[in-house]
Amino acid sequence: MTHNFVIGWFVRHMLDAPEWRWIGLNQANCAITIVQWDSDRPPTLVSFNDTGHL
Repeated sequence: MTHNFVIGWFVRHMLDAPEWRWIGLNQANCAITIVQWDSDRPPTLVSFNDTGHL
């Protein structure tokens, strides 16, 4: 669990977007973003801003 801008930074990093792009990624309240880091492959964005559980 964390805040909007930390999630934005991780998603920007995973997508290899320019560093300034994280500031424009907004999350809904209580949304779920799943990030997967494995030691033997690049990071994967599994889910972004999912509100289906609400």
